[in-house]
Amino acid sequence: MASDLVNWTHVALQRLFDLPFLERHAHAPAVKGRFADGQALQGALLQAIRQLMPPVNVSSRSTSWRTYNVLDLRYIQGLTQPQVASQLSIGSRQIRREQQKGIQAVAQVLFEPSHHTGSDAQDTQSAAPLPDLDGVDMNAGMFQIDDVLRGALNLLEPLLQRQNLLVNVTAVGVLPVMRGSRMVARQLIVSAFNWLIHDVTNRALDVQVSGQERRILLRMTKPIAQVTEDELANVRQLANLIHASVHVIGPGRNDEPGTVTQQVLDTGPYTSLEIILPVHETVRVLMVDDNLDAVELVRRYLQLYPEYQLIAASRADEALKDVRTSYPACILLDVMMPDRDGWDMLTLLKAYPETASIPIIISSVLKEDELAFALGASAVLPKPFTAPQLLALLRSVQQSPNPAPPPQAPAGQSA
Repeated sequence: MASDLVNWTHVALQRLFDLPFLERHAHAPAVKGRFADGQALQGALLQAIRQLMPPVNVSSRSTSWRTYNVLDLRYIQGLTQPQVASQLSIGSRQIRREQQKGIQAVAQVLFEPSHHTGSDAQDTQSAAPLPDLDGVDMNAGMFQIDDVLRGALNLLEPLLQRQNLLVNVTAVGVLPVMRGSRMVARQLIVSAFNWLIHDVTNRALDVQVSGQERRILLRMTKPIAQVTEDELANVRQLANLIHASVHVIGPGRNDEPGTVTQQVLDTGPYTSLEIILPVHETVRVLMVDDNLDAVELVRRYLQLYPEYQLIAASRADEALKDVRTSYPACILLDVMMPDRDGWDMLTLLKAYPETASIPIIISSVLKEDELAFALGASAVLPKPFTAPQLLALLRSVQQSPNPAPPPQAPAGQSA
C-alpha cells in the first residue's frame, strides 16, 4: 500500500466527523474521482472500519479484535490514545502499533478491497458481517448528555462572548444515559448550537433538555421566522449517524414536536429546533463473589460503561434476595464461596422458572467449563480477565436490558 494513501487515510480518520474538511479531502489529487463528496467519504470510512469487525465467534483476546477496538474507540468514539490504552488495558506503545495497523487495514479496504480478507486471517474463519451502514453502531458507547452539552458550550464560549450571547440550559427531570457515539453526539450538539447562535447578537437564548419515555429531548429556540434545510444539513446528517431525529417548530412548520414545556418568549417570530436522542436503560449485573478485591475490580471495569449497574453479593443467601429485588439482566457467579458454592446456586437458579432465563456467567479460577454448561451456565469467564473480555461476554449473553420481574420469589429457600 502506497504511503501517501495511508497518510491520506490517517488524516481522513482524524477528521471523520468534520464534513466540511472531508469535502475538501475527498477531492485531493491522490484520490481524485474516487469519492463523490465528503459524505460519501465518511460513509466509506465507517464501512471500512466496520468491515474489519471480526465475527462474534472469534475470541475477544484475538489480535483482530484488538485492532478493531482501537479503530472504533479512537476514531468513532473519539477517545484519546491514553483513554484507549486504559479501556483496553494495554500499553500506549501497543496502542500506537495497533492504530497504525488499523489505519493500513482501512486504507487497504478503501483502495485494495479485492485483496482484503480480514484484519487477521488466522483469527477469522469467515468475513465479518457488515452492519447497517446508515449510521454508527448503537452500542458504540454510553454517556451522560449533560456532560456533552457542557463541553459544547465551553467550546463555543469565544463565539458567545464575541456575539454577547448568554445560553441558558435548563434540565427537566432526571436525564437517562444516552447511547451511541459520544464523538458524533458532541459534533451534533455543536452544530445545533452553531445554528442557534448564527446571526444572533446581544441576547439570552434558551435551551431545554429532558428525559421522556426512553428518549432525551433537546429543544433550542431562537428569534427567527424561517429555517432553510441548508442551515440544518450538518445537524440532520450527524443525527442520522446515531439514529436521532430532528424537528423544526415555528411559523409554517411543525415537524412532530415533543412535549417539553416551552417558556413564554418575547413578542416576535420564534423557531425551535428539537432533537430527539436515543437512550439506553440501565443493565443490572449481579456479581456473586466473596472476594472483595475481585468485586472492586469489576466495579472499576464497568465504570467505563454507564449503561451497567453492578450489584454485589458475597454470599448465596444475599444473592438470592438481590435476585428477587433487582431482577438482574445477568449474573456473574463465582464457584468457591462459603456455605453454598456457585454450583449449588447455579442449579437452584436454573430450577425455578422465574429465574431460569437469567443468563449466568461462571467466573472462576477453576477450569470446569463442561460442568458449567451442563448445569445451565450461558458462558464461562476464567479469572483473571480484562475489561474488554468482560464487556464482550456481557453483551453476548444479554438478551434484554432488564428481565420482567418474576411473579413470585424465585426460591423460597434461602441459604
